[in-house]
Amino acid sequence: MEKMIFFTDKYNKEILKYLKDGGIPVITGFQGINTNKRVTTLGRGGSDATAILCAKFFKAEKCVIYTDVDGVYTTDPKTLKSAKKIKVISYEEMLEMASLGAKVMQPNAVQTSMVNDISVHVRSTFSEKSGTKVISENEIDYKIFDLGDVSLLSGEKLLNAKLAYKTYGEINKDTSNVILLPTFYTGTHIRNEGFFGSERAINPNKHFIISINLFGNGFSSSPSNSLSPQNGSGFPKISLWDNIYCQHKLVTEKLKIKKIALVTGWSMAGCQSYQWAAQYPGMVKAILPFCASSKTSVHNHVFLEGVKAALT
Repeated sequence: MEKMIFFTDKYNKEILKYLKDGGIPVITGFQGINTNKRVTTLGRGGSDATAILCAKFFKAEKCVIYTDVDGVYTTDPKTLKSAKKIKVISYEEMLEMASLGAKVMQPNAVQTSMVNDISVHVRSTFSEKSGTKVISENEIDYKIFDLGDVSLLSGEKLLNAKLAYKTYGEINKDTSNVILLPTFYTGTHIRNEGFFGSERAINPNKHFIISINLFGNGFSSSPSNSLSPQNGSGFPKISLWDNIYCQHKLVTEKLKIKKIALVTGWSMAGCQSYQWAAQYPGMVKAILPFCASSKTSVHNHVFLEGVKAALT
């Protein structure tokens, strides 16, 4: 991607001088020059990529992308009015959403900003609303619970295990308003924010919400952030039982909570809600799994093996 657009020394000097003199240069987006020095277009949303690369070249603190919506939403706000705006999202999550069809940013632009650690601010052309910030995972607000070395159901150990989590709202006196939201496959606590709000059934003004990141999602202990020998392919096999066992330690030992009103979640988060009820039935009052199953179906095995085959 970086080789497709470049500034010649001549134009570099002219633009930098123009900036120093207080000018505002207007640079054509959506097009560039490839490695064969032929003019080419950058695909739909190519102006995003141009802006990111300009930000890199000029060593800007951030890049602001103006579009027809006032930020990144949990789903298309034009289709679903109840879609919730995400205030802050990581590069990885934005890249996944863009790759799956979210049109708010071009995937190549997201990838370029991630590689070069350029903060991106997605805002509306038509309003002054705050928009969405796309930043590094290291800048995102969450807490870490250190578990130490954890013995897994497989007989292996997860060394220096960590759970990333975030809480919302306040716990009441009798601790009856606790709602736990595990994360789904590829999801994070940020994506979970689409499941609650001030005008929704799960309301941070009424409930104490605990959003816990699944092992392997990039925030909690994962192949990408573990030290050798457990980084990459050396990461041990972790079951739902292991996840819930560690989540239980976080809830009881760190947060000092003895009962949970509801465990709920979508997809693999829903699977975790089943596991919570089975593993700690005396602690969980109710579960609400949706688009989930208590046992992985043969169909889902086929799906997962297909993804693994594509990666390997």
